[in-house]
Amino acid sequence: INAANRVLSQIESGELPITEGKEATIAEMKVARDFCYYELMDNFGNVPVVTDFKSKDLPKQSTRKEVYDFLIAELTANIPLLSDEVSAKTYGRFNQWAGYSLLAKIYLNAGVYTGTTEWQKCIDACDKVIASGKYILEPDFKSNFVTENENSHELIFTVPYDETKAPGFIIHMKTLKPADQKVYNLQAQPWGGSCAVPQFIHTYDPDDSRLHDSWISGPQITPEGDIAINYIDSLINIDQAGGNPFNYGYPIGKYEIKMGAKGSLSNDFPIFRYADILMMKAECLLRTGKADEAATLVTQVRERDFKTNPAKAIVSG
Repeated sequence: INAANRVLSQIESGELPITEGKEATIAEMKVARDFCYYELMDNFGNVPVVTDFKSKDLPKQSTRKEVYDFLIAELTANIPLLSDEVSAKTYGRFNQWAGYSLLAKIYLNAGVYTGTTEWQKCIDACDKVIASGKYILEPDFKSNFVTENENSHELIFTVPYDETKAPGFIIHMKTLKPADQKVYNLQAQPWGGSCAVPQFIHTYDPDDSRLHDSWISGPQITPEGDIAINYIDSLINIDQAGGNPFNYGYPIGKYEIKMGAKGSLSNDFPIFRYADILMMKAECLLRTGKADEAATLVTQVRERDFKTNPAKAIVSG
């Protein structure tokens, strides 16, 4: 937020001269700032709203509703000024559709933030993205999380990473065990141990391909054909993953780990996906008494994950 305020101040003062697209640039910077304020509002509630970079005054705390009102006003004013382009040029940046996705997220929980629900406004924001025709549900769920996932037509807004040029995505280091270094021929040894509690794993339907697309289970084989570790669906308790052989609980495996990966991955991190848009709309439809319409959207999202048993993808109102 401070960095955005600084750049906005520099643009407005002429220190950063912009001769072309100034209005759109300012709008994009404000919407990026709004995303950060959304995270603060969602996690902490009543935080100071500061837009003046040069002010020396101690910022005053705003109520959660005041932060919400600030965000709605900012987004509704600036989203139409953003680019409607979906290309490498706008990848990882806020275009109109990423802006409407953020707006939908805020409206989805308006009842929590302000005490007044805004289901229809959330639907309207989702419909903007849907009507754009710019995004699809990828036929393969995993294509959203592969190393080169910038080619996915489902991703609306991502944080781009690169193992060398833009490091920092280290989920494999935090979740894999040291023995997994041999499985993936990693250039750095994982130190992690975070895993899913069995109660969550058991919520998956056995025919739901997302179970194996999202979690690492069973024997993990090295390129030489040896078993490096055998993950089991069990935990001693919530605080520890057990002693030797340190194989309790399924680690997350949603993001592709390429052979020879470094300490950082090159997978880009999805913030908003088209599936999320459909599910937000479905929730709002359900909460406004339109369960059958909601079920149609949920079924649409599930269909790619039950290819071995398509009937299980279908849910009803």
